[in-house]
Formats: sequence, structure tokens, C-alpha cells
Amino acid sequence: MNFKGLGISFCYFFLSHHFFSPLKGQDTTFSEVIYLPFTVRSMVNDAKGNIFLETSVGLFQYDGSKYWEIDKNYNKGALAIRNGKLTNISDVIKKEGIFISDWKKNQVWLKFLPANSNNLISLAKDKKGISWVASGNKLYRVEIKKNFVNLLEGISTRNILWINSNMYVSTYSGIFRNEKRVFSEILISEGLTFDSVTRDIYFTSQRDIFRYSLVNKKLLKFNFEKEVPDYGLILNLKFYKGKKWVVASSGLFDFEQPEKYKTKIKINDTHIIGDTLFISSVDGIYSFDGNLISKANYLPSIETNSISKFGEIFWVATKQGVYIYSAENKKAEKIILNQTFPDLETYAVLKDNNGYYWISTAAGLYRYNKFNGRINVFFQGLEFNKRSYLSHNGIFYFGSINGLISFNPLDFSEDFKEEADSNNLVLFMLITILFLIVGTLFLLRFKPAKKVDLQKNIIFKDEKDEFIYGLGAFILENLNYVSVDDLIVFSEMKKRSFYRKLESDFNLTPNQLIQKIKEKKARRLLAENPGIQLDIVAKNTGFSMSNLYLILKEEDTDFTGNLEVLNLLQY
Repeated sequence: MNFKGLGISFCYFFLSHHFFSPLKGQDTTFSEVIYLPFTVRSMVNDAKGNIFLETSVGLFQYDGSKYWEIDKNYNKGALAIRNGKLTNISDVIKKEGIFISDWKKNQVWLKFLPANSNNLISLAKDKKGISWVASGNKLYRVEIKKNFVNLLEGISTRNILWINSNMYVSTYSGIFRNEKRVFSEILISEGLTFDSVTRDIYFTSQRDIFRYSLVNKKLLKFNFEKEVPDYGLILNLKFYKGKKWVVASSGLFDFEQPEKYKTKIKINDTHIIGDTLFISSVDGIYSFDGNLISKANYLPSIETNSISKFGEIFWVATKQGVYIYSAENKKAEKIILNQTFPDLETYAVLKDNNGYYWISTAAGLYRYNKFNGRINVFFQGLEFNKRSYLSHNGIFYFGSINGLISFNPLDFSEDFKEEADSNNLVLFMLITILFLIVGTLFLLRFKPAKKVDLQKNIIFKDEKDEFIYGLGAFILENLNYVSVDDLIVFSEMKKRSFYRKLESDFNLTPNQLIQKIKEKKARRLLAENPGIQLDIVAKNTGFSMSNLYLILKEEDTDFTGNLEVLNLLQY
């Protein structure tokens, strides 16, 4: 039996289920813990918001900040509320013949509690509407944080722009400023642009452009029907190379000299990156330098909605998914956000300060972790719009057919807790199977294959380089759990010979080699992803946070002068 292949198959199945999670737009946390000198057996609140505690030492009352004893001799069992008033299990059974406790229903809170918490859980609300969870001898204050803000609900939005303290939004129902409709003359709007020099706002509306002066409060209308009769719909206005360029669905032209029609390209959006204006079109990406337009043949030649650049990586949102392109390896790689719909149309990509990528699509808002492949989806099934996204003062905005979604991406915890319950059984079964496989491999002393795919274009100076490169590649493949014994098995050498070879050829111990490979990957992750959180780096390199801090404080120096071949490894 091919245990390695079987393990990989199950791992892939596990990851495809575990790393894709539909989520709600809220975080549930416990913001305060109160330790009690007794055990809470049941807790309820009456219609007035008074909280009562049945404990191991009597009956208490709690008001959200302090507790006091009511009856130290209480012995009537679990508390209950009937018709808004306090009662108990004994009286309920006498009157109703049966008592159904809420503790099983309240077990939904277990996933938010420490692993060793008591299963008997009670929930109650105080007079301020604050929820409290009781478990064992602790009271937990519940905080449900609504991460998403829904603006302009029911309205299909396009371009978004902040000018000073005012937010303007172009929609198919006109222009909105701070969620209030303005400029009744403009019925439909695709885009808006601000000229900070003249203090003018330009609104595009089908085949017209409106200019509104913040200085004299006047609104003027421009139409280019005579000069450029076949430009289609006007999508937006772009300031580039000292000129105002009209971005239309059928091409690009100069606002001041519209007869100078630059091209007949079916345009979806434009983006200025560095010194180049990129055009997202129905057949791929074009670049414009102010004079010439040329096709970016190194990017996918499919309908494209937007292009962004983070570091040295281009992110291309297309009708058939999202692609990333690195100028270093000259290759476009597709990111599969949804295994069921691999060609899900994507519209825009924003990167947050935790290193996550937020991607609006035709069926939801996705958050993607580039390092571990984890994918979360919000607003599953909601159709977002082209040319409708913005990052402003740390807040992200994505427009949809049903309004504008805004949120602070840093409000989301590293490990989401509100994952779909439907995956729980599948996850349990898969984890069990994986443990069985790992256990079997351990018992059989599974010997890793020596073969490691080496880069074809590397010319090794001698056998020593090939040996160290092979070890390095193996360490990277098994970074979080590789051991010295694994390296010895991989090398097919005796332990003493393996240690002697590393020491004589490279002045290294096996542990030093593992440590240096992990350190180099950590430094590369930090260098290529400014702003990435250290805990993410730690998870992807097998370091503890404390060790990672110590390592990063030290200067990055090679252990010998002749191991530059390790720098060729794909970290």
C-alpha cells in the first residue's frame, strides 16, 4: 500500500474542507472573566433583568458587577423562569410534571470556553442587555462584535471615494454623500474622481460627465457624443501624466481633446500602478504609458476586472478566478477560492496589514491566506460589483448589488470560531483517519523516499552541494515536524557517518542545519510580505514565538561561506 500517497490524498481532502469556511459577520468573544468562590449549578434572569445564581453554597443574585447572597439554605434544585418570574425545578415538576433544562442547548458556548470547562452551562442577560455565561466557578461576559457595517442596503453600488470627512458613492440610484442622496440631476452613476488642485469632483453617468465644484458649489455637464460617437458608457475619469483621461467601456480618450481616441478596447477598469496605467479588458491586461498602449502578454488573456500589486506580486481578478503573477518566476498561478466553482468570477483584491487577501466575487467575499491556503467566505451567495472597492484609513469597502459592505480587517481574529457546523462530523472523521495513518506510518517506521525534485537549472559544483541541497529541500517539505532521525533515514547513511559528513564538509550539526533553513524561510517571509504578523511566520516555519523573536534580533549570517546553494531553494 502506498501510505504516503494515501496520506496526501486524505490531507488534501481534509484541507479542502477545513480551510474553506463560510462565516457570519461577527466575532463572539469573552471580554471579562469573574472568578467565584463557589460553583454555579444554574443561572437565569427574570423579565426585569435580575440574574439569579443557584450555587454549591446557596442562592445568589448578580447585577453585572457584584453578587450577594439571598438564601444560603436553598435546596430546590435548578432555577427556572416561568411567566417572567423566578421559580425552580421542584415547583415546575409539581405544576407541569416535567422539567427540561437548557444546559444542552447552552453547550453551543463550549467552543468559546477553555477545554477543561464544565459542561453544565447557563446563559443569562442583565438589565443592560449584556449576556453572561456561567461554567463551573466562572462567569464570562459575552461580547458579540459586529464586524461588518451594511451601508446603502438595497442599492447597487459602484465607485467609492472619501473627500475630507465625506464619503461619496456612485450607484445605480444616483450619487450618495454620507448615505444621503445628492445631485438629483444624476440618475445613474458609474464612477467618481476628485481633483485636489481645483477642488472639483467628476461624476460619470452613462454617456455624460458631471463636474461639481466644492468652491462655488456649481454642477456642470459634459457630453462627447459629437467628438467620440462610439465610446460606449463612461466608466470613470483618470488623472494620468498630467491629463484627464476618460475611461469608457469601448476605449480611452483625452477629456480636453476627445477626438484623440486612443484605442478600441472593451474596458472593465483602469489602475495606476507605479508609473503605468493598466487597463483591465475583456481579453486581458493592457498597459498605457501616456502615448502607447500595449498588451501585457505575460498575464492571462481572459476577461479581467481589476489588477493590483502587493510587493512584487500582481493579483489579477478575472471572470475565471483570481491569478497571481511574480516577475521573478514569470509565471501566472491560479488561486482556487472555491473547489465547487473553480472559475468563480472575481472583481477586486485588497491586502490587509495581517497579510490576508480579501477578494470580492460574484458569490461572496473571500479572505485568503497565501501561506497556509486557508480560505474563509463571508456573505456567501451575495454578488459583488466591478469597480466598487476601496481601502481608506484602514477600513475596507466592497460594493455589491445590495449595498456597500465596510469593515476593519484587523477586527477579525486569527482563528475564526464561527465555522459551519455541517463540517464538524466530516472533520472529526478525517482527523481520526489521519491519526490512524500517521500512527501506522510510525509503527512501520516509514522510510521517506530519498528522491527530492531538484531544480533542473541548478548546476552543482560537486557532490557536496547536491547533498546539502537535497537535505535542505527535504527539510522545507517537512518543516514543522522534521527531526534529525528523519534526515538520517533520508540520507540512507549511518548515524555516525551522517554526522561526520556534515561536520567535515560544512562544519554543521544536523540541528544547526534544520535551524538555519527555518530561519532563512522566516526572514524571507518577512522581507517579501511587509506587515505580516509574526505568529503567521512562526506557524509557517515551525518556530515558537519566543524563539522567533530571539532569532530575528540576531544578524542574518551564514554558518559557512560555501553554502550559497541553499539560497536557491524555493522557500
